[in-house]
Amino acid sequence: MIKEIWILGPNNTGYPGGFPTGFLNAVRKKGWLRNRTLHVCSGSVKDGVTLDINPDVKPTVVGSGEALPFKTNTFGSVLIDPPYSKEYARKMYGCKYPGMWTLLGEGKRVLKQGGYIGLVHRNMISPHHWPPWNSAPRMKRTAMIAVAVFGMQMPFRAFLVWQKQGTLKSWL
Repeated sequence: MIKEIWILGPNNTGYPGGFPTGFLNAVRKKGWLRNRTLHVCSGSVKDGVTLDINPDVKPTVVGSGEALPFKTNTFGSVLIDPPYSKEYARKMYGCKYPGMWTLLGEGKRVLKQGGYIGLVHRNMISPHHWPPWNSAPRMKRTAMIAVAVFGMQMPFRAFLVWQKQGTLKSWL
């Protein structure tokens, strides 16, 4: 069940695709970015463990978000900010457009029980995409808990947050 919805203004950082000023600090205050955070498709982010396909942005690890080189249940939070279209992936990064379900499935795999996955994208504002996201096979045992929408013109971008649910075994 979605517990929070945020409607935010435009990006005012001067960086195309950047978050509005103070956004990541607000996310940290909510506890959705924890002390062991993995940033997938990290771009210019410099905190936590960063993974990007582009070595020029100097990530902690160069690699694909579709095959994360980390052990299962490693991170307290995962933030995924992939290219927003096939054309954008090809023109800006010279790579194929990553599969959204694969990115989310890999993020969930490396996430600890009770941890949070945050996904930034512009293609999820349609009611056809959520809440059914919670019923997709790779997102079983997660709960969408928040949506933040930002931008003042089309295309809007959304930041969706899921929490990985525990299992009975994790309680014992």
